[in-house]
Amino acid sequence: MSVLVVILATFATLHDDKMAATNFKKIKPNVWIPPIYTANYKITVERSDGTVDDITDEIINLVVEDGVTEGIGTFEFELPNPNETYTTAWTGNEIFRYYKDYAPTATTLRFRGRIEKPSKIANNVKVTGRSESLFVVERTVTKKFSDTDTAVILLDLFNTYGDSRYTLTSIPATSGTQISVDWVDKPFWDAVIELCFASNYDCIIYPDLTVQFFAIGSINNETDAIVFDLNLFEVGDFAPDLQFVRNQVRVYGGVIEGSQIIYTANDTTSQTANGIRRRNISDDTITTFQQAVDLGNATLAEEKNPPQVGEIKAVLLATIQAGENIRISAPFDGLDLDFYRCLIWKDEISQDMLSTTVTINKQPKRISNVFKDRINRESRTQSTTSNPEDLDFAKTETYSTDVGTHSNTEIVNSVLKKAVAGSLGTWTSPSSETPDGNDVSSIVLLAAGTNTPGATFKVSLNGGDTFETVTLDTLTTLSSTVGSEIQVKIELDDDDTQISSYTIQFNTST
Repeated sequence: MSVLVVILATFATLHDDKMAATNFKKIKPNVWIPPIYTANYKITVERSDGTVDDITDEIINLVVEDGVTEGIGTFEFELPNPNETYTTAWTGNEIFRYYKDYAPTATTLRFRGRIEKPSKIANNVKVTGRSESLFVVERTVTKKFSDTDTAVILLDLFNTYGDSRYTLTSIPATSGTQISVDWVDKPFWDAVIELCFASNYDCIIYPDLTVQFFAIGSINNETDAIVFDLNLFEVGDFAPDLQFVRNQVRVYGGVIEGSQIIYTANDTTSQTANGIRRRNISDDTITTFQQAVDLGNATLAEEKNPPQVGEIKAVLLATIQAGENIRISAPFDGLDLDFYRCLIWKDEISQDMLSTTVTINKQPKRISNVFKDRINRESRTQSTTSNPEDLDFAKTETYSTDVGTHSNTEIVNSVLKKAVAGSLGTWTSPSSETPDGNDVSSIVLLAAGTNTPGATFKVSLNGGDTFETVTLDTLTTLSSTVGSEIQVKIELDDDDTQISSYTIQFNTST
């Protein structure tokens, strides 16, 4: 049953005591209400021999919690054990199942986990455990991927380390984000988190053991809602959540004449406070360095500060899953009627409590943004990024216009070549300042064209005062020239050498 109730009302207004004319007006307000039924639940434990214990009516208290991406599901319950029924029945690794529905009988599985610690306390037994993700959480990953889509990497990780335990059909073919990683004994779920951070996706293992990998904020829960004066218990304080901070944004733009645009935006204040937390963006529609600068700086400004995250407690909800957007209306607590992303849900069941607490991001994820993100992702053809030295910036010259200083060189049809054969040709680029104004610390120079070995490439970092010869495709720290004013000099020795573009990738000192 949908919680979105559309009420159509027709009002008659008598405008004049002496007139019988009636004016009709149709309105269509949206009123969000919770389901009309109380959520029912069922709790079972499956022993190693296949025996299923239905402990629904025996539970003294129960806490079940599940989170998306960085949250690993846990559960804890306590029940009477005066006859020692469960003292030796549960020894660990039994399957815990938690069902909820808005129906007289709960049949839909909402959480599944494994018992890890059954312990006897007086005449009771207390049991704790974690969700089924524990079987991969304990593994470590040794893998290397180069310019590979994050969805492809995730699928490979579960195929390699999941022991065929999970269903992987919900992992999309692509996420639209390619990264290069080299992991050695990296905790499995830390690797998953890294993939999620890079692609702006969430990952969670559902109770049916299906691995879900989806764009953040792209799933709406159309059944549950939390509404003031109906099923809302309380709204907790909101505080910053560092897991969503991105204080380093690297933009990989289009590849032009074999050279790629790269720009990295940094917020050193946030990095000092929270550590470096990077987001990579690959977008082939970026064709100029300034476009990369604009996108990187805008993304950094939006994500460098932690969002406000808090808890909302309501009457027991049946269907919400972590990562979904849930509708909430609590205007007196600053939560306008909107969708909010559920980061964690926690159910508490006891003799005097039936509640669900959701941890949400106070910044709502609007449907229009979801569609926009999807369209942008689908419309971008992701290219292979070429940045093996993990440098922060890249500037490209494609010779689309006649720039720089010539000495027996010319630019014709977007190609740099000698003007007259038989003599040395020299071209020097205009000087350009580093984006952050800091001195260049290391560079890699890339070039495309015909017979590039017939050219000598030199770089100056002090505005042309001193040039130093560099080897193409090689990480270089220049020793004879220091500064933030970059110039490139190309000497054409061979008459057949033509340069169609070059890219200088570089880092700066901080």
